[in-house]
Order: sequence, then C-alpha cells, then structure tokens
Amino acid sequence: MNALISTSGGTGMAQPKSSARMAGKLGLGAAALGMAAFGAGVLASNGVAPATVIPVANYNFASVSLRTNTYQYVKTSPTPGDDTLITNWGVASSGYFAGLQNDSGTQYAFSATTSAVFYQDVGPLLANTLYTLTVSSSAAYSGSGGGTAQIALVETATDSNTTTQVATGTTLASENFTVGNEPAPLTYTTLATISPGDLTIELSQIADHPASSPNSEVFFTNVGLTSSAVPEPASLGLLAISGLGLLLVGRKRKLA
Repeated sequence: MNALISTSGGTGMAQPKSSARMAGKLGLGAAALGMAAFGAGVLASNGVAPATVIPVANYNFASVSLRTNTYQYVKTSPTPGDDTLITNWGVASSGYFAGLQNDSGTQYAFSATTSAVFYQDVGPLLANTLYTLTVSSSAAYSGSGGGTAQIALVETATDSNTTTQVATGTTLASENFTVGNEPAPLTYTTLATISPGDLTIELSQIADHPASSPNSEVFFTNVGLTSSAVPEPASLGLLAISGLGLLLVGRKRKLA
C-alpha cells in the first residue's frame, strides 16, 4: 500500500520513487526523440523553408499585343516605327536584334544578337536565402539553334534601371546552355552577411552559331523565381546540441 505524505496542500498519495523515476525517464526520452526527429527533418531538407514565389512582372512577355508571328524590335526607349518596349523589362542592346515575337499564340522575348540582355530588378537581395530561377527557352526557328544562351542572377545597384548598372553588376550565378535546349533551374544561396543591393534577373545570348550561317536566334518565356529562407549554420548546431543534451541527461539518470 502506498504511504501517505504531508504536503503544503494537505495530505495526498505519494507516488513510488520507481514510478516517478520511470515517468521522468519517459518524459526525457520523449523530448529527446522529438528533438531528434525535428532535427532530422530539418537536416533532411537541408534546413530550407518552403519556397515563396517572388513576383516577376510580365513573366511571359505578353504585355504587348502582337499578331501571330509578328515581330517587333525592342530598344531601351521607344521610337516611331515597329520599335517597342517590353513592359517591366529593361533591354540592353546595341542593335535592332532583340525584340518580341508572337509564335502561334505564345509570346517570347527574342534575341538574335550577342549584344542583347533582357533584365528585371526584382527587389532587395536577402541574406540566408536560397533563390531558384526557372526559364523556358527554345530556338526561335528551325535551324536557328546551336549558339549559347545564358540565364543569370546578378546583384545590381538598388533600383537598377540603366544599362550601366546592369553592366557593372556582380554575377551571383549563371547557367550557359545551347540554344534549342531548356536551361536547368538556376540556384544561388546568400550568406548571413551580404552587401546592400538588388537582385536582378538577366536573360541573354552570349555566343552565336559556330557556323557563320544561320545565326542563332533564341526565345525566352515563363520566367519564374522563388526564395526559401535558410537557417544559419549556428542555428542548426544549437538544435543538434539540444537534442544530444537531452539524450545524455536521460542516459545519466538511467545509470544513477
């Protein structure tokens, strides 16, 4: 029979020491397992939070109404004729070889020159963040593949809106691919300390077809960008140490 003990609240039923010890062990064990499971989940996902979509304005270049198979040149400022601007995008080009193309109902940014860069500033660059850029691309016409195109994430001056700022930006990550192929997703992870600046998407053609003719002509569309918060290494270390500490305390009490 359990003995009666006196407490500040009166008389109550005492719990056997063995039962109390067992309950403590079970509590610590459950806590340790919970921490270990949580830590394993974090580590299994590389500590990356769910992705958040960063809005890319006019991501499919459809802001200008073009008839099917109509092509319009693009310059940094509109002039009379068939010149136009791609809404929300800047265009750095030294010639008339970048523009908009409506190909059977799907609109594209079109480049047939290695001097053209389409770019968009998407806002401040954030620390401890994984960025993922996706772009659809294809050769503009049959036989116009074979050159080299590039997608890139670039750190530029805040509110980047001039050709000079894009040209002097710092490339964080880039991927070259053969015109006619789809580029793989491009990723870049920032550190805890970064310099002030904006994140800018750049799409370009950087090399022509190896042969002199035909010239390479590339399409870009469906530009997507996501961000995911990445905990600092110190945070993951503290999580691991906490779980290990609980396990050690449980083991020590078991041996006592």
